[in-house]
Amino acid sequence: MHDSAYAQPWLRAVGQLGPAYMKKDLLLQYLDTLIRPKETLPIDQFDTVLAIAGRFESPEDQKEILQKLIGLPPTTDTEWSGLIRATGALQADYIKSDLLPEIASKMPRTDSLRAAYQAAAKSIQSDNDYGKVMRAIE
Repeated sequence: MHDSAYAQPWLRAVGQLGPAYMKKDLLLQYLDTLIRPKETLPIDQFDTVLAIAGRFESPEDQKEILQKLIGLPPTTDTEWSGLIRATGALQADYIKSDLLPEIASKMPRTDSLRAAYQAAAKSIQSDNDYGKVMRAIE
């Protein structure tokens, strides 16, 4: 199912569905099949899932997909960086302050990822939430 020859067209078709709840449900089922056998998501599929989730209108739907991606977890700095940027682009501070510490606990501690994390954290308006997120990276 996760062969790129099959998965990429399937993911593109899911991305073109109208209702966001359908996209979210299909992506969650797709990602659940990965978590059970502890597979990793190929980078082209990881980016596609991030792009689809980024177009959801509901921040709660985005959060569910991002949490699944954190749980996989990403395998390259590029995937981690994309995940951090996607989280920082969310509008709701409370969601960012939930997801960023999860990311911090699993991500590699490279300078570039720390910089991306700090940039995402700076988008948080609440001082309390910002402090919580920054303490997670220390």
